[in-house]
Amino acid sequence: MKYTNLIVILILAACFQQDLYSRDNPNKMKKHIALDNEKELEVDISFGAGKLIIRPAQKGTLFKGVFKYNKWEPSVKYSVFDDVGKLRINMPDMDKDKDDEDTHIKISDWDDLKQNTWELTFSPEIPISFNIEMGASENNFDFGSMKVENLKIQTGASDMTLDFSEPNKVKMRNFTIEAGVSKIIGRNLMNANFREFTFDGGVGDYEFFLGGSLFYDARLDIDSGVSSTILTIDPKMAFRAEIDKSFLSSVRIDGTEKEDDLYFSHNYSKSRKILDIFAETGVGYLKILVGD
Repeated sequence: MKYTNLIVILILAACFQQDLYSRDNPNKMKKHIALDNEKELEVDISFGAGKLIIRPAQKGTLFKGVFKYNKWEPSVKYSVFDDVGKLRINMPDMDKDKDDEDTHIKISDWDDLKQNTWELTFSPEIPISFNIEMGASENNFDFGSMKVENLKIQTGASDMTLDFSEPNKVKMRNFTIEAGVSKIIGRNLMNANFREFTFDGGVGDYEFFLGGSLFYDARLDIDSGVSSTILTIDPKMAFRAEIDKSFLSSVRIDGTEKEDDLYFSHNYSKSRKILDIFAETGVGYLKILVGD
């Protein structure tokens, strides 16, 4: 009986160690695609949960990814058509038949999903269009020195830091962020080189530092939802702001002259390039600061 109990204890300990190992020591996968004759790249990323990191790659590399995961191995598919690369990176399809035990992600898989860490780098040599969808995740993106032609980000319950640490090398045609319950910090956003930036907020805290160069007239559209939203603008940048607020919102705009519902920076009349800000606030707080 004594030996039987000992065997049971050893088996339970082994099972516990195996479970502990699977959670603390995730699987690892690497993918590398060399830059060939592609003239541009379209990237579609679907990330359910965990940590997602995006950075510029070294020259000669189209894409490099390091994936750490416990259970759900990422899918990476790449094709080329008319010199346009098409890269699809996603987690297992959460919309598959619920009776498919092998592919469908269940609530009980949450601990495994949280172990996901994707470190992705992309070429700084060709124009890239990004379409990124994220669930409950921690995200750190630096698009500095890349050629980002289009950028669309959709977030769920997430914490995101977005940076253009160096100027975008091409004009951005479309820059859109749709946020759920989230916290977002954007840095050096004028380096994105956009004509129009649209932000649709949900419930959360949003802080955007509009540092960098204003290359031409640009427009920023904000629907802040139920949130605290802070914009910090370089004092050298001329801007005009139009605010549509509800009686449940609070607005503070520093360093401006006000005419009706319009706010003008002090250097507005002397500048050739203007940032137009159109903001709609629901329930929450909107602050526009002029400073470094």
